[in-house]
Amino acid sequence: VAAGEVVFSKQTTTTASAPVLSSFEGALGYLRWMLPVLLGGYLLSGLIVVDSDEVAVVMRFGKLSGGTVATAQKQPGVHYTLPRPFDEVLRVKVKKVYEIEIGDLHSRGRTSPWASETIDPTEEGYVLTGDRNVVQLDMMARYLISDPVAFALRQSEPEEVLRSTIMAATVRTMGEVEVDSVLSEGRAAFIVKVVQRAQQRLDRAGVGIDLVSIEVTDLAPPVQVKEDFDQVQAAFIDMQTQVTEAKRTRELEIPQAQSERNQD
Repeated sequence: VAAGEVVFSKQTTTTASAPVLSSFEGALGYLRWMLPVLLGGYLLSGLIVVDSDEVAVVMRFGKLSGGTVATAQKQPGVHYTLPRPFDEVLRVKVKKVYEIEIGDLHSRGRTSPWASETIDPTEEGYVLTGDRNVVQLDMMARYLISDPVAFALRQSEPEEVLRSTIMAATVRTMGEVEVDSVLSEGRAAFIVKVVQRAQQRLDRAGVGIDLVSIEVTDLAPPVQVKEDFDQVQAAFIDMQTQVTEAKRTRELEIPQAQSERNQD
């Protein structure tokens, strides 16, 4: 009886382990088919399509692929790169005109809706003109990315560099002009000078940005002195009008008086 019990136990163990072995063999067969598929999908993940308005910058182990700027840039089309984590692809739109608002020299950032008697530099910005007048201006800058590698790699925040550069050029240029000029016919020349100076700074910094234009959306004295400023401007315009009328009267009266004298 003891021998029979032993034989029965062996048969039971063999019967129970058969499904496990069968499942294991099935899993091995499944992996045998899946591994090539997974490997092929992983290798195909390095296939990239670069759109017509962009350039792809390929980084390999944190450095430019191929070691040079030219080899690291992929122009529009289909390209193959090594899958991650070997290669990293940075896409840069080189034909898009970007816009950035620059309101740091304006009062629109003020937290309080009520104007104080004086300017609080912690809440609103301003700039001084060459004749020591205070003005506030709001700007919109438009730019293109001229160097994808420099834009993507050389600065962690290229737009902040652009913002600070334009502000520095604005403050310097505003300090060279008079308030009456920049508020009237001299505004266009002022903007041209700001663009030139800002672009020179950007080129020296090597951020890969080309300024397209700068638009001054608002330029006026601070609200604290706006009423007084408008009165001064109105008085100046009246004075200019009177001077112009006096010159016109002189041009008419003097020839007429000379004509009458000659007739006598």
